[in-house]
Amino acid sequence: MFFIFWRGTTAHTILNLLISDSPFDVFNPHPMNPIVVSPRFARMGGKILNFQGKTIRFGQNNSGEYGESLAVLNITKLSEESYNEEMLGTIAIDNFSGPHSIDFNTNMSQILIDYYRNKFSLLAGMRRIRSRLHKK
Repeated sequence: MFFIFWRGTTAHTILNLLISDSPFDVFNPHPMNPIVVSPRFARMGGKILNFQGKTIRFGQNNSGEYGESLAVLNITKLSEESYNEEMLGTIAIDNFSGPHSIDFNTNMSQILIDYYRNKFSLLAGMRRIRSRLHKK
């Protein structure tokens, strides 16, 4: 059985699940869709991780600012008929927004995260205009 987590049209608040017998076959909606309705962790924040007997899903916390932290969720039930997950905790960085995504290398010796800091800049508008002109 193959599963795909799919955001749909409201990526910040709704998460759907699709299922198929083959990665090359038609994927159909899971009967419990939407499986998550929450700005706190609906949007995926990284790939699914199998770690110490748990199936971990990371969800972006968009309840305040975009990607202000990551929710760490344990998928406790994943089948053709049902889905359930429980919150394990959060990952946040003091004095920054984020991380809003996370990834690991295959042996878990390296972690990649992204974060940002909101800063006002008088030149921000000029940089955006310049970057659009260079794309043409």
